[in-house]
Amino acid sequence: MSALYRRQHLVRETAESAHRRKWSGEHGRVGRTSESAQARDILRGEEESRQANFLELFFDLVLVFALIGVVSRVVPDLLSDDVRLRWLSLLYTVVLALPLLWLWTTTAYITSRFSSRCGRIQVMVLVSAFGLLTMSTSLPYAFVTHGGTFAVPYVLLQVGRPLLLLPLLREHKAIRALYTRLAIGFTASGVVWLTGAVVYGPYRVALWSVAITMDLVVARFNWTIPGKGRRPTSAWAMTSTRHLPERYLGGVRSIARGKARVSLRRCPAYAGDGCGGYRRRTGGAVQRVPPALLRS
Repeated sequence: MSALYRRQHLVRETAESAHRRKWSGEHGRVGRTSESAQARDILRGEEESRQANFLELFFDLVLVFALIGVVSRVVPDLLSDDVRLRWLSLLYTVVLALPLLWLWTTTAYITSRFSSRCGRIQVMVLVSAFGLLTMSTSLPYAFVTHGGTFAVPYVLLQVGRPLLLLPLLREHKAIRALYTRLAIGFTASGVVWLTGAVVYGPYRVALWSVAITMDLVVARFNWTIPGKGRRPTSAWAMTSTRHLPERYLGGVRSIARGKARVSLRRCPAYAGDGCGGYRRRTGGAVQRVPPALLRS
């Protein structure tokens, strides 16, 4: 009896051990498959919507607000009687507007290359929008006191976003190498940006001019690292070729048209004429602005 009992107990333990190994193997494969699927799904496919989502449109709105801040910053200097101040205001416009536009450009290519269904991409776009909004708040005093408020968000976004994407690109080695080069390039220029934030006046303008020039020149050469013999993957190549053109034609144009209509309706030089149009008062003359102009 004891021998029979030991034999049955051994058979039962063997069966339970085999069942545990099978269960562990199946769930391990499922876990690896889900991670692999997540890595594949991060790229935007041709079947995804070509239109910009709400987060992208929100980011575009923040850009419009920031560019309005640049114009408000430089217009008083442009209207000055001092010719030297006018030329300096043009330089200020370039130094302030180019980082905002470059941040928008890199964000637009991230959303065009990667799927908008990925939660990490959505958070990245939202954080980029608030970073751009923070930069816009410092524009009136960017060259006087609030240099860090302008430079720090720019550097953190341009360096941090490629680093956050690297763990999701394990199965896309070429794209992973590209964003590694992006992080290195923006880190190099970030040193110049942050150095300019701790100095004042013409020194800050000069350093920030060098920093944005570095960003654009390195991007022109595709963030190539010397010593790498293999041709790197292009930063401007995307899985989906329809999303970015549709975003340019639809989102940005709609936002610009909406901003123009709001500005026109709020301008005190315009008043409603009761006929669906607006009249522009210039001195003693009154010129009617037809509704078609507002809809264009």
